[in-house]
Amino acid sequence: MSRIMKESLQPTIDGMRREGFPFVGLLFTGFMVTTEGPKVLEYNVRFGDPETEALMLLLDDKTDLAAIMLASVERRLDSVRVSTRPGFAVSVILASAGYPGSYPKGKVITEGTLPADVHAFHAGTSSSGGKVVTSGGRVIAVAAYARSLEEALRLAYTGCDAISFEGKTLRRDIGHRALKASKEPQARLTYASAGVSVDAGNDLVDAIKPLVRSTKRPGADGEIGGFGGNFDLKAIGYKDPILVSGTDGVGTKLRVAIACGKHDTVGIDLVAMSVNDLVVQGAEPLYFLDYYACSKLDVQTCAAVVKGIAEGCKRAGCALVGGETAEMPGMYHEGDYDLAGFAVGAVERNLLLPQANIAAGDILLGLPSAG
Repeated sequence: MSRIMKESLQPTIDGMRREGFPFVGLLFTGFMVTTEGPKVLEYNVRFGDPETEALMLLLDDKTDLAAIMLASVERRLDSVRVSTRPGFAVSVILASAGYPGSYPKGKVITEGTLPADVHAFHAGTSSSGGKVVTSGGRVIAVAAYARSLEEALRLAYTGCDAISFEGKTLRRDIGHRALKASKEPQARLTYASAGVSVDAGNDLVDAIKPLVRSTKRPGADGEIGGFGGNFDLKAIGYKDPILVSGTDGVGTKLRVAIACGKHDTVGIDLVAMSVNDLVVQGAEPLYFLDYYACSKLDVQTCAAVVKGIAEGCKRAGCALVGGETAEMPGMYHEGDYDLAGFAVGAVERNLLLPQANIAAGDILLGLPSAG
């Protein structure tokens, strides 16, 4: 309901006000609930459809419909109380034979005793010779309220059976979809039903633990499995450190790795892209985290990627302290994956680059690339 208010109703009211036509009255909106959310079917400016009769029965005993209508006309709707009661309301239309085509009129209507919480709203009726007769296509709306949908439907159809006129026509399938859905067992929402394999994730962690341990260095114990990666700054002896961080990916080189089926070197490049941004500021790379995203996790492929990341970390002298493996069916083509890396380093405050004393004529040192 909050989404309907935010995306449909409030923008409609606000838009009419901005365009110089502030709406006053009863705006009836029909919605269809889809897998992409509620969609507007129609707008009506009236209070006579079967849906609105049912709505009236959901107002609680302390809510005055006449007061609401008067306040709306006088533009002070926020001054009256509008509240509903929990439960369900159902309306069933009794129509003339032939409706919505041509139909006879003047058929005598008889009404028996209606159950409690069942109301007959007259629509296409009139008085003739002291009797109530049909005079329209939609003759009477029978509306019922109950604590459950099933009971509301039962009461509504009991009320329909208590009203008679020649050619009475009505639908017997009102609410059947909602009733059927309420009785169907709800499937459990699991990772597996969403296309995510927890077992594959656990197998991957077991496969990469030795790779992570191989990157152990002062400040990091080389273990993974916690919610976050830990690093002990005291263990590395900095006196007045500045932390420097960077993040990067490897771009379309992933397409080459996937096409060639070689996944154990692209991780080296991933580490290099991030730690290089630290080194040029004078920082020592301390630790690294990776992000691996795919449609369906292939443990062998991902482990090969992490093998390259671990190798890159060892070359850079930083520890691999953690990462994230995201399995998202439908987000990527089968066999594709994406990579990102995050590196953190440290440098003594007085050694942070670039220095303010850089001047023309200084010698520029270039470091050769490994690949």
